[in-house]
Amino acid sequence: MHLPPDTTLCEGESLTITPTVVDSLYALENDTRSYLWNTGDTTPTITVTQPGSYWVRVTIDGEFSAWSDTITVSYISDFTTTALPHPDTICEGLSAQLAVQVPAGVPGITTVWSTGDTAYAITVQEPGTYTAYTFNQCFAHTDTFRLYTRFCWDKEQPFTTLYIPNAFTPNGDGRNDCFEVVGDNLGSYQIQVFSRWGELVYQSDDISQCWDGTHRGRPVPDGVYLYVIRHTDRHGNPMPIRRGEIRLYR
Repeated sequence: MHLPPDTTLCEGESLTITPTVVDSLYALENDTRSYLWNTGDTTPTITVTQPGSYWVRVTIDGEFSAWSDTITVSYISDFTTTALPHPDTICEGLSAQLAVQVPAGVPGITTVWSTGDTAYAITVQEPGTYTAYTFNQCFAHTDTFRLYTRFCWDKEQPFTTLYIPNAFTPNGDGRNDCFEVVGDNLGSYQIQVFSRWGELVYQSDDISQCWDGTHRGRPVPDGVYLYVIRHTDRHGNPMPIRRGEIRLYR
């Protein structure tokens, strides 16, 4: 006779335990069996909802011998997570740590962030919504973080300034023939210009260079083009990304 193997359940689940007599000599069709469980039950099966060790003694046809076995039932309890305090808004270019606190002693807990990270804490710079999914084989919990960024000005570090024209006429008349950006107090600088279909038609890391309206040595058509400018101040602090449209006329 034997009971099922030791079992682990999720909190709130129940288990019905039934002994099995494996020796056919004692498993006759009309035999008489008596059961005694350590719970005091005398039924062939019991249903349990609490952790612990459960044993049964089975006597068949009044035999002098009895058979017994024990099963241990364990439970995994539900758990709670806590989103640790964090800044809602940070200065652009800085970072913030987002973290969840999980209880100690609960087995098999895993945290996966919407970024793909699997640590309990992550460091982020970009604004947006970040979600931490914490789970084990029984339960799952979600914590959501919202992070904003803003431009921060240090009075000891002067603003960068950019002058960005909104149109130019590369027709060779010597006037306004180039798309030229002018700036003050700059550190690094990069400009990219895209066609309306998303093709990169111009790129430069030198603000003293301007775009003459060509791509691979050929004039591009009249129309609206999109620019993206990334730059830092002279101390290396990232400035807000500038995006806009430039109109090309010939």
